[in-house]
This record gives sequence, C-alpha cells and structure tokens, in this order.
Amino acid sequence: MNKVYQLKSPILNYDWGDKQALFNLFAIENPQNLPQAEIWMGAHSKAPSEVLLENDSISLLEFIDRDPVACLGQKAATEFANKLPFLFKVLAAGKPLSIQSHPNLSQAKAGYDAEEQLAIPLDAFERNYKDDNHKPELICALTQFEALNGFRRIEQIIALFELIDTALLVKPLAQLKASQDKAGLKEFYRWLMSLSQKDSLVLTQAAVVAAKLQADNKAYQTLDYLNEFYPNDIGILCALLLNVITLSPGEAMYLEAGEYHAYLSGVGMEIMANSDNVLRGGLTSKHVDKAELLKVLSFNYGDLDILTAQSTAQDAEKEYRTPASEFSLSVINLEASQNVDCQVASVEILFCSRGEGELFCSGNTLPIKKGHSYLVPASVGQYSVVGDVQIFRSRIPQHLS
Repeated sequence: MNKVYQLKSPILNYDWGDKQALFNLFAIENPQNLPQAEIWMGAHSKAPSEVLLENDSISLLEFIDRDPVACLGQKAATEFANKLPFLFKVLAAGKPLSIQSHPNLSQAKAGYDAEEQLAIPLDAFERNYKDDNHKPELICALTQFEALNGFRRIEQIIALFELIDTALLVKPLAQLKASQDKAGLKEFYRWLMSLSQKDSLVLTQAAVVAAKLQADNKAYQTLDYLNEFYPNDIGILCALLLNVITLSPGEAMYLEAGEYHAYLSGVGMEIMANSDNVLRGGLTSKHVDKAELLKVLSFNYGDLDILTAQSTAQDAEKEYRTPASEFSLSVINLEASQNVDCQVASVEILFCSRGEGELFCSGNTLPIKKGHSYLVPASVGQYSVVGDVQIFRSRIPQHLS
C-alpha cells in the first residue's frame, strides 16, 4: 500500500437523478439513459468502490481488511474499528429528493437494534435504519444548487402560512403565534403531519392556489415547483417551513443530525459519516414513518449559515471546516504547470472534478482525469499533483490522523 490507486466507483440510479449532468460535467457515459443520481466513493456495504490493481480489482471493503492500519492510519483504525468512517459522493439531482432528516448516534443505535430484534429485513419497505451509525453530512455545490434546509424563523413561517386561504389553519396558526419556540413549532408540524387525507388535500390545494397569487415569492415559487413532481403531497408545504437555499459553485452547507432538509436540483460533492439512515417526511414514494421522524427532528430554527472554503497552509488548497469527527473535505485548484505537495496522515479519497493532471507518489506516476476517483492509503506518506485540475480531497480529520 505504498502507492495511490484508481477507484471504480459505482453510479446509483435513483429516479430523482439527472440523465445528463454527469456526462456534461465529467464525460461519464449513460448508454442506458438512466437517471444517474449518485457516485459512491467509499466502503459502504450497499455499494463499495472497487480498487483497481495491476491485473485485477477488489472491493474497497476487502482492501481495507487486508491491512487496516496501512490503509486507514493507526489512530483512525483504532478510533473507527478498522472501518472507513466516511462516504464520499457526487450527487446529481434532476428533481427534488425526499424531504428528510437523519438520526443522531444514539437514535441510530437504538433504532437499528429495535428493528433487528423485530427481524425486519434490511431491504424491507418499512425499514428505517439500515445501520447503527449517524449521518452528519456536508454538501458542496459544483453547479448552482437548490435546497431546503432547516426551519425558518417562526415569524416567517406564520407570515407564509397566513397567505393560504383556508379555515383549517386558523387555530393551529393562533397556537403557533402564542408559542413561538421549538415546542410550538413541533406541535404545528405534528398537526400538519397528522391531517386526514381529506384535510391534507384541502390544505395543499389551497397552498397551490396561494402560490399562483404569490408568483414573486421564492417560498411559493418553490412550493409550486415541488407540486409539479409531487402534486398534493404534504411535503410541498416544507417550502414554507424551511429555508430555501441557493448555493453557488463552491458554497457548501453542513447538516447536523435532526436537521430537516431536501435537495431540489443541481450537482454537488457530498461527504458524510458512513451511513444510509434516512427518515422521510414526504416528496417520496418510499416509506414515511411520521412518529419516528418526529423523534429525530431537532426543530432548531433560524437563518442558515452558508460555508465557504477557508485557506490552509497551501495556497492551492482550501478546506470546508465542520465539527464532524468522521470526515474532512478540501478542494485543490491548480492551473497549468502548477503543482501541490500533500502530506498524508490518514486514508484519503480524491475526486477530480475538472481538467487533467498527474499524481506522483513513491516513484510512480498516475494520470488524473475529471470524473475519476482515487484512493490514497495512509501508508503513502505524501504525494504531489501537477496539472490544470480541480480535485476534491476527502479524508479523516487531522486530530485522528
């Protein structure tokens, strides 16, 4: 493990994926014209990357198992039980994803154990917890990226819902006005999610009418957009509950456990703890467990902080700083003939998002091309990159390296 390896990373074809984005950005072919939603770069058992050897390839899971310390680094191998703690993705949203949240670590462990005791198969429709891990995540925009994230300020929520002409809202809005805090917000949301099918239809249809009258209002524009894909789904009202976010290329969001969110359109680099646990609240044909979702949601509210990459010791590299203990993400931008030297203390996965170059390591040279991913074992120690390229560098935070 004294060199860098190219990865063959699987593309997942969820129905919300984009059929053209990966080709337009990275020249990745789509011969079957399927919605290409995510490229998974990591060692999640659902879809692990393959490590390309000289005449063969093996799963990254198996590659790590062969020598966890050499691959992950001593501290990381100890801290994360010889497992790669993060999952790195390219996410391409051609239409809105489900409105969702993720559990914290104790909730994930409890939920997973409970479903295991009930012998619910991992692939069962009603299964909530695919593993026992939490899922803090960071999304960094490669193109303009639209999303919902985090509950708005409560006075904004009240003002937006007051534009809907229906008697259904009179009492719950009065209660929210009288209790403008997390408890009041939770009760308002609980009321929304407990509506009968008939009342839910009345409310969503009235909201769509309001959207036509509020054509210049970003929240109602978003509601109308969601209704195109999920007509009369209660989840469309999240456009009024949550902050509507537009990320420009290079901007990012960090999502802690319990944050309610949905990605709506665009392409981004996503990194998260190695988990696939999702609790959904709408905008989906998948399982919605309202009671479990209410346990997980934090109901924090207010304006959202947008992240930008911060300077590091190297001019060519900038880092997105988060409190996550499982992952760190930085971006390297080089112009023609420029180079950067990188010190390696823990395992890294690199993704080239633009251009071409070369990576030099232990006397070996590896071509780098856009759309390709690479594994850097901890035992490599250092490597250099030269070329006209942009590379996203995912790794374990330095204090665990």
